[in-house]
Amino acid sequence: MGGQQFTITERGASMQEAYNTAVEEAEREHGTDPYNGTISTTTGVQDKTRDFKKKKGDAWDYRDDNIDDANKHEPVWGVCISEPVGNPNKIQTQVEVVRKKGAQKWELKYQVSTRGYHNRELVYTGDSQGDAIAKARAYSQKHMCDTFVEMVRVLSSGSNRVANISYKPSPKQKLGEYLFFGTASF
Repeated sequence: MGGQQFTITERGASMQEAYNTAVEEAEREHGTDPYNGTISTTTGVQDKTRDFKKKKGDAWDYRDDNIDDANKHEPVWGVCISEPVGNPNKIQTQVEVVRKKGAQKWELKYQVSTRGYHNRELVYTGDSQGDAIAKARAYSQKHMCDTFVEMVRVLSSGSNRVANISYKPSPKQKLGEYLFFGTASF
């Protein structure tokens, strides 16, 4: 397979975030084919902002001078065009406590879950410990993994939300703008 040069700009709080957004958008538009000729076929990003700033030119001129050096099997080159500005506010969130009216009713439940490398997957929730153990054994045998049965209390009526937390942006904050270029598999 060959290679195809590309250039894309994206906004984000960091270069890595902007790169991830560009990859996700390319996958949405062009699919996940490893030879689709977009940034989604690349192996990461290499920050070239320091080198770009030393040359004191335009980002597009830097791209023109260096795009042939950004090889297909290496990370794409990234240049920060506009620095991000974070939220300078000391308090960046607002909390609204949700008031509960009346008594809440709680029920005892048994949950079966797996504990994966990065996450926990809930497999079953039921009223009986015996049923939960049977489900856990069947799941463990079928998927060849460990499962756990835990006793939990679950709110059976009403909402279990206790607070809403809202982010308070600052008028001064802004996302950075990044230029990515390189050669994608095609």
